[in-house]
This record gives sequence, structure tokens and C-alpha cells, in this order.
Amino acid sequence: MDPSTEYWRSTLVGVAQLLKNLSVNGIYIDQIACAPPVPCFKHQDLQFENNILPAMSPSSWVTGYRRLLSAVQELGFPVMSEAHTETYQDTVDINLAIYGYDACEHIPLFQAVYSGWTVLMGTKNWDYSSNNFNPTNFAARLAQLLTDGSSLGWFNVQYFAPFLQLPENVNQLLFLRHVVEARSSLLKYLVYGRMLPPVDYIVLPPSVTIADKCPVLQVRVLFASNFKITQCDSGASDLLGCTVRRAADTYGKPW
Repeated sequence: MDPSTEYWRSTLVGVAQLLKNLSVNGIYIDQIACAPPVPCFKHQDLQFENNILPAMSPSSWVTGYRRLLSAVQELGFPVMSEAHTETYQDTVDINLAIYGYDACEHIPLFQAVYSGWTVLMGTKNWDYSSNNFNPTNFAARLAQLLTDGSSLGWFNVQYFAPFLQLPENVNQLLFLRHVVEARSSLLKYLVYGRMLPPVDYIVLPPSVTIADKCPVLQVRVLFASNFKITQCDSGASDLLGCTVRRAADTYGKPW
């Protein structure tokens, strides 16, 4: 659909209003932030010159979606969309950041630039490659999301739930609980603060393989990041080194 049309704007805003009437407290609109703009030609607006079709406004796609997303926000809804782009940063409250962040290196570049301005969520590299639970992958993904300031999630609960209910995986379930509690207690840093330059290791910690992708995905067994509070009650800045230490042989045990 052409996002610049009143029809499409009123349709999606109308759906959002229906959801709000049902006491839904947020809305996810798929694909907008990851979809490239495409030209949409309104026949009534076309004017030909020498049989040449004129170029349409290059901004109509972006301005149309910005108007649409802003209208949804005005309903009092937090808005989430797929991927992350600067174009919609002030009209999208949380970004399903699963594309620019899923390269092998997993460098939190976007977080470093836009932390404190927008919220990112999720990663794609959960290990669903076999019928066996990969505790190293599960714990490492959670730890990395936490230390990078991203909201936890976008993993398949239907896949992981049977494994997490097994007695032998109780430490993994406890680790998930502790990570959620840690993020909740550190929101003023991880959500409202600014990410500082990364920690310099005096001695590089060893790496561990967590997925057979890219072709092999490895991470350090120590995740660390620094966040600075930009505003607080006292008016002074505070600094927290938010560090999750996970030894390769103890992944899955709560710290």
C-alpha cells in the first residue's frame, strides 16, 4: 500500500484504535522500518511531458509512514517495528533489531550511537539447529543482549520451554530469571543512559563457539559494557560498569 494515502493511514490507525479499546498496551507494525521505499504512482497526479513519466517525490514513502506512525503514537501506544532505521527513530519506540545486529561480530554499533534515544530488542542467532538444547548459545545470547542494552527476546518460547522445564536445565531457567531482574534494576542505565566506549581487556578472555553459523559464531566468555546516566535526580552523572561474567565451563549457572 502507498503509505502517503489517507486510506492506508486511516486503516492502520483504525486498527490501532480497536486494539487500544481492547486494553492492548502496545502495537507491533511489521516491516516498516526494514522495507525500502518503492515508487507509487497515483494516476490522477501524473503529468506526462514528451511521453516521459515524471519521477515521483522521493520523500513520499518516508513522510507517509512518519505521519502514520505519529498518528498511532498519538493514541498513547508505544510502537514497535521490524529492524531499525534512522528515518523513523522519533516515531518508533522500540526496534526489532535482528538484521544489522546479526553479523558474526555482533558489534553494538547502533546501540553505541543511539542509546538513550531509542530501544532495540532481540537477536536472530538463537540455536535451533538441532533437537538438543544448546545452553551455551542460550546463556550467551541473553548475556550479550543484557550488556548491550537491548531488550531481551525474539526467541522461540515454544522451542525452548520444554527444555527449560527439565530438571537438568534448572540453572538455565534461573539464569533467564536473573537476567530479566538485572535488566529491570538497570533500566536507568541501559534504556535512558548512554553507552560509553567498550571495556579494554588487559588480557583477552578466551572465546567459545555458540553457533555453527557465519560459518562459526564465537564470542568471548566475558561480556562487558559501560553505560553513563545522562540525567538523574541529583543532577550529577553516574557511571556503571555493567558486566556479566560467564566462564566457558559454567554457562547456564546464575552468577
